[in-house]
Amino acid sequence: MSRRTKGARAPTLRKAIKRATRAAYHEAILEAAERVFVRDGFHETKMADVAAETGVSVGTLYNYFESKELVFASIIERGQAELDARVDTASSAEDPLERVRDVLRTGFGFIEERGALFTVFMQIGLRSEADIQRVAGDHAEQGYQRFLGVLQRAMEQAAEQGMVRTDLTPAALASALAGMSNGFIFAWLRSGRKESLTDRADDLLKLFLEGAKKP
Repeated sequence: MSRRTKGARAPTLRKAIKRATRAAYHEAILEAAERVFVRDGFHETKMADVAAETGVSVGTLYNYFESKELVFASIIERGQAELDARVDTASSAEDPLERVRDVLRTGFGFIEERGALFTVFMQIGLRSEADIQRVAGDHAEQGYQRFLGVLQRAMEQAAEQGMVRTDLTPAALASALAGMSNGFIFAWLRSGRKESLTDRADDLLKLFLEGAKKP
């Protein structure tokens, strides 16, 4: 290898190490910040609290994020990406209603894991799907629209196979199911997250398909 080639590779290697180091710090900050937001609440959290939890100076923290709002937005973006990946994996069943069940259980499982963080969302004004974009930003809104799309495609296939009623559009059925799922989620959060939310997915789907009328 020539000296010129070695010299050309050295800056590239340094840049790669710098990117990896910055990415590690970025992830560490988000992990620490999530703990602080959950512990202290959004409004009470200060950048100094996040820096202390991360183990860096406030000045170092500001090299990565300009405000706690941007820190919180990054936590949401990271979580939404994880949820999207899980939903994609869960959307593989051939039976459309089984696919809906898998998606609901996956979504509920994710929320159950991060329940304390979703309680913070409620503290800052998340009350319904209409608040998602305002409170959680564009990534969360886009994720919710993707979730609706998964439900709608499943309802389209279920209608074609005679599994669900056809006097309502698949879009209307998907919106109704999404609204019911939101109701289950908010009720679970308000109850103090005492029961398993994931286990309620089957109850939700049964209620949606069969209604509340006693057999």
